[in-house]
Amino acid sequence: MEQNEITERALSLPDQARKIVIVTVEDRKQAGQLLKEVVALQKEIETKLGPGKAAAWKSYKIAKKTMDDLEAQAKTAENILKPMIAEFDTRQERERIERERKLQAEEDARRVAEADAAEARGDFEAAREIMEEPAVPIIVPIQKVKDGVSSYTTWKFRVVNEALVPREYLMLDLPKIGAIVKGLKDKTVIAGIEPYPDTIVSVRTE
Repeated sequence: MEQNEITERALSLPDQARKIVIVTVEDRKQAGQLLKEVVALQKEIETKLGPGKAAAWKSYKIAKKTMDDLEAQAKTAENILKPMIAEFDTRQERERIERERKLQAEEDARRVAEADAAEARGDFEAAREIMEEPAVPIIVPIQKVKDGVSSYTTWKFRVVNEALVPREYLMLDLPKIGAIVKGLKDKTVIAGIEPYPDTIVSVRTE
């Protein structure tokens, strides 16, 4: 019953707040009074509903610990298997690419040899046609395991020389700028930065 009453009061507060328009001092007082009621209700919620929340939280923590322990075991197995699969798939792809490069080089050498032979016998037109013929890409298929487990390659990066990184990829030092603005306030002078005030309302219910 008590929770229903608190719920009803809490649900009515947003509408009450939306109806207030602060134009006069009396409006400001009315808004302040409602705000105090809001904060007081927040404390009442913590006092009256807090114990139930604490009990639920305790049960939740016990269940969560059990889940975390079991998931940790599963994660350990996952961390063992995934790197092994990724390493095998990466090695297989690397070997495939190397095989393609080797076969492509052999094909290019064959074409050059044919062109040289044609040129040696005086057939320069045939030699030209051989060299101008579009190269057919050589694709070496690999045997993939069809078990519902797949891998894919993503590209990452490392910074090798920060001084060479273009400006559009740099990030502002927001904590440092914030500390300066907090100290200097409206007297802050940083190119491209505009300080502005942000008023925060606090409430005392006693």
